[in-house]
Amino acid sequence: MIPTRQANRVILSPFTLGDAALVQRYAGDPEVARTTLHVP
Repeated sequence: MIPTRQANRVILSPFTLGDAALVQRYAGDPEVARTTLHVP
């Protein structure tokens, strides 16, 4: 299990199935895709 990390201004947590649609939307954005080396 990947732990959640928390700092003063950000919380990083593992992806969940509920994140899939948003990740797909970002990955399909040409500006994001252009600046991302590899999106699995």
